[in-house]
Amino acid sequence: MIYTVASLITIGGVLLVRKLLPKIGNYNLFMLAMFGELFALVGMLTAIHPTVVMFSFFLHFISTAIIFFNLDVFLESSSCDEKTGGTRGTSLTFQNLGFILGPIAASLLIGIDSYWKVYAFSILILIPAIILGARSFGNFGDPKYKRISFFLQTKQIIKEKDIFFALLCAFMLRVFFAWMVIYSPLFLHNTIGFTWQATTLIIGLGLIPFVLLEYWLGKLADNRYGEKEFMSLGFVVMAIACAAFVFAPQIPNFILWVSIIFMTRVGASMVEVMSEIYIFKKIDVTDINTISFFRILQPTAYVISPIIATIALYFLGDIKWLFLVLALYLLYGLRYSLALNDTK
Repeated sequence: MIYTVASLITIGGVLLVRKLLPKIGNYNLFMLAMFGELFALVGMLTAIHPTVVMFSFFLHFISTAIIFFNLDVFLESSSCDEKTGGTRGTSLTFQNLGFILGPIAASLLIGIDSYWKVYAFSILILIPAIILGARSFGNFGDPKYKRISFFLQTKQIIKEKDIFFALLCAFMLRVFFAWMVIYSPLFLHNTIGFTWQATTLIIGLGLIPFVLLEYWLGKLADNRYGEKEFMSLGFVVMAIACAAFVFAPQIPNFILWVSIIFMTRVGASMVEVMSEIYIFKKIDVTDINTISFFRILQPTAYVISPIIATIALYFLGDIKWLFLVLALYLLYGLRYSLALNDTK
């Protein structure tokens, strides 16, 4: 319920950003969101009442979504279509390096009643990021952003089939992310029998493909191959790996489950980088409506995924069958990825 409410608040916040951006500028909005994240972490670190923790989590959720929106604007303003693959691949590589180090650090820091260490560590990481952002983007010059109602922009996106299908692929990937973030730790801990420390480490190691592959995939998309082929292959790899949750031996074999999680992320890395490259080759920095549309995909997935999973779990009974449902769902993504026209 907390994830769902946070996601709904974030959707509203990102849509509001479209109106604020032309008025206060991307840099000011970026710094505001960074300090919002800082306050959220301080709240989770120091709060002793669940309500304060909950509202801090809401602030964290919306702040990070706005930060990524701002980074999209910074990146798009400094790259040309011919280098979008390399730029997006590099950006995603650094982002995902952080996502890998986060769970690994958490696995080392979490103990009995020691969750506070995770938030303290996050604050120590965030402060230099704020300083770096202030020094790097302080002179950013905002372009003249396109101003169009979100309703009209949505109708326009639906008419532009390539962008619409690419956004659907990106949304399906985010449903996968939400599903895996919520249910794979529960599966590994409750069904397979791993400790929380081992579960966190498995998930962290499984994220390595995002760091190893996305830069090179981006370069290949710029120089040699089309995005839709990699995207389609990614959906197939993800689906097979998700099905392995059901058919693999249900034993706490560390290497086995690292390998399965690893392969889900190999496929996800293909879909992630290729969908971003495709979308941002089709738009420019002034198109903040499409960028905001892209950034509400994740919170929307966090609203929808638990609902779908709860209904599926009611009928299927065992959590492992959720991953077979997810596998079939991902295969349906081929309908959209294969229908894309190459950007070249």
